[in-house]
Amino acid sequence: MATFWVDGDPGKPLGLLRTIGVVPIPRGDPVFSLVTFPRCTQAVWNESSSRCAIMNAPDNGNVYFWMVRQAGKEKWGEAIWKTTPFDPMKSLAEAFLAHWDEHRLWRPGVLSMTWQDDQTLIIEAVDNNGAYSLTVSADDLDHPKIEKRQRKKDE
Repeated sequence: MATFWVDGDPGKPLGLLRTIGVVPIPRGDPVFSLVTFPRCTQAVWNESSSRCAIMNAPDNGNVYFWMVRQAGKEKWGEAIWKTTPFDPMKSLAEAFLAHWDEHRLWRPGVLSMTWQDDQTLIIEAVDNNGAYSLTVSADDLDHPKIEKRQRKKDE
């Protein structure tokens, strides 16, 4: 499998666009593809190459995540792949909105994504209220363990 993103300008009226994809190598149909705006994109495979977390932040107010995972094998031995959208930052957004003063917008950001092991994704994130380490289980993508941490000066 190969993960890629490439920016291109198809001209007016669209302007600059980013295509994100996950494709089998050496052949095959894309497992995941998305056309978006070029701003911030990250992807990280676990050590066994059975899962890939993809993050895209097309603007300064939204962060989107997908998990591409091997879901078994066909009878000919070819891998079956599934893509699932997930929202590990939902509880951070809800906490912000619970104290919203109508003068500030929620500004989330993802600093990094790393795999702790084949089943556990660590997302280092920030928002208006601080810095966080989100521990995401591959079995429960939308309910991470959230640990607030000290924000560094450059975050």
